[in-house]
Amino acid sequence: MIGMSTNSPRYAIDFAKRLRKMEIDFIDAPVTGGDKGARDGTLTIMAGGKPEVFRRVVPVLEAMGKNIVYTGETGTGQMVKLLNQIVIGMDMLGVSEALALARRTDTDLDALYRVLSTGAANSFTVQYYLPKMIKNDITPGFRAIHLRKDLKYVMDVANELNMPMMGTSLLLQLYNALVAQGFGDNGTQALIKFYEKFSH
Repeated sequence: MIGMSTNSPRYAIDFAKRLRKMEIDFIDAPVTGGDKGARDGTLTIMAGGKPEVFRRVVPVLEAMGKNIVYTGETGTGQMVKLLNQIVIGMDMLGVSEALALARRTDTDLDALYRVLSTGAANSFTVQYYLPKMIKNDITPGFRAIHLRKDLKYVMDVANELNMPMMGTSLLLQLYNALVAQGFGDNGTQALIKFYEKFSH
């Protein structure tokens, strides 16, 4: 069995143990690449589980993704995905703050996009989401409420380890506020709405 949703590493390990009792192998294989990657078949898939099981399912994963990465034992796929979500969230935070300040200072937004998308700040968030944010398009590619869920899993892991995660903690609170304001079913780029509300 291949589990492709994003959950906690602990859940993946516990689920694999339950399946093992029924002699069913399990691979935790969450994905990244957004709705565009899913449509284009270019997703990056991070897969955790027994190496021999991973090798058997690679052809299945290759039908959906371009980059198939073996991350280690069961649960590591989920852990790498959560680490991925930290970076995605932080990137969205930076893009949102930059765009909000750009609007307040009447900065040329086309010039801003050209610089961010071709310089050191370039990222998937800049390339794919910033043009949407400039057009006030907050339709979901990946819903805000789902990123909030993932960030909660990150903090669960960090809390178990007594590890400070100041940036992720702040990010989770921002997405809590966004969901509370009714933007949970919008895309993660709806974070710009939080800044718009408090920037006037």
